[in-house]
Amino acid sequence: SEEREIRGRCRETGSFRVPAMFGFERSWFGLPLLLLCCLVGCQENQRSPWDRTSDTLCGNGEGKAVWEVATDKAPWAARTGHGSVSFQDKVYVMGGRAENGGLLSDMWESSDAKDWTLSGITSGWTGRHRFGVVNLNNKIWILGGIMQGASSKPEVSNEVWSLSSSGTEWDQIGVQSKAASNTTNATAPTVSGTGAPMWAPRHSPIALVFQSRLWIMAGVRSLTEASAAQTSDFTHDIWSTGDGVNWRRDVESAPWKGRRTAVGAMYQLQMYVLAESADFRYYYNVWGTRDGINWSEPPAACAVSGQRIAQALVIQSGLVVIGAVDGLEGGNVSGSMWYSPPSGNFNGTFLKSESAVATGARLEASYMAFKGSIWQTGGFCPACAQGLKNMTFSDVQSSGPMIFPDISFGSASTLIAGRGLVSLLMMSFFLAFCSG
Repeated sequence: SEEREIRGRCRETGSFRVPAMFGFERSWFGLPLLLLCCLVGCQENQRSPWDRTSDTLCGNGEGKAVWEVATDKAPWAARTGHGSVSFQDKVYVMGGRAENGGLLSDMWESSDAKDWTLSGITSGWTGRHRFGVVNLNNKIWILGGIMQGASSKPEVSNEVWSLSSSGTEWDQIGVQSKAASNTTNATAPTVSGTGAPMWAPRHSPIALVFQSRLWIMAGVRSLTEASAAQTSDFTHDIWSTGDGVNWRRDVESAPWKGRRTAVGAMYQLQMYVLAESADFRYYYNVWGTRDGINWSEPPAACAVSGQRIAQALVIQSGLVVIGAVDGLEGGNVSGSMWYSPPSGNFNGTFLKSESAVATGARLEASYMAFKGSIWQTGGFCPACAQGLKNMTFSDVQSSGPMIFPDISFGSASTLIAGRGLVSLLMMSFFLAFCSG
């Protein structure tokens, strides 16, 4: 629309040519129009100059969470890049990278996320971190990651493990493939020896359960940590399976190809993925799908902005995006949270919560939804220790119940439309006044 075009030009400087819809053109209106745009239309929701597809930056909301420390030091070793999942009224923490760099293969369980005991289930899998973990068909599944390979050297994996039906041990469903990581239709043997098609090795994938199938998408081919990896290191294919053995490649190249993929979630019977802007770091756009194959941006999608994001999860019928910061800039300041108001259908709009994430900066922590709260486990903070040495944690923090206040205009999209209408009316009045 013309109004969106005008707002999109707020970032331009110098001469500004008034659109023909007003019946005249004057280049000397540039400065006052720029100021008017910035005052009215370039605040919380503005056209993004660093992305070609997302139209607005996500604005501020009134959502809140009261974080508290459930346990300052759990009995499990401090770790990063581990997995956590809720399963059968318990929560589990497994794997990860220890403070000394060693890869872990232990698993701990708790019924309240406060008191933890070492699980009696034999893991079977070697130490690993940055893997996907979900529950499907009454089993916990582990997918890919960076594992301890031959001669104790780390290697990117496409192994698939699941908790046995007896719940006493892990079954290896897919064994490590030596296929090239950039082969889009790589094949790898399975435990059953079927040689079924298999996704290539990757770490930091998006692993979701959708339509009674297990999905894996995106991820990083190299050993490099995701935030430091090159764009070319990221995969953009999408695979799914109903049994963990027979995999189907649903999408060879997702529409966010060429971007650094971040996180995903299943919400309101759709899958959503947030991928980093093609132009600027730490600005993320959202795509959704009803079938896992056809993806598009929601109609009122906005860009979650300003810092890397760690995870997306559903809590109390709202979709929440968790930010992550290293604390090196501005001290030990917590990451931000963005949420989608649970009322109505999700239209791609997030609002920034008034509450930050937990009690300080944290990277490579793991987050899960459990008993109506978000739970943060482990992670590390490069700037938290004295002398700016890395500090790795074994604590557990809880958000408590999230508060999602209703938006006064009924929905986030209505609110944005209302602001846009006011912006257009004020601009029209200003131009009419100046032309007289």
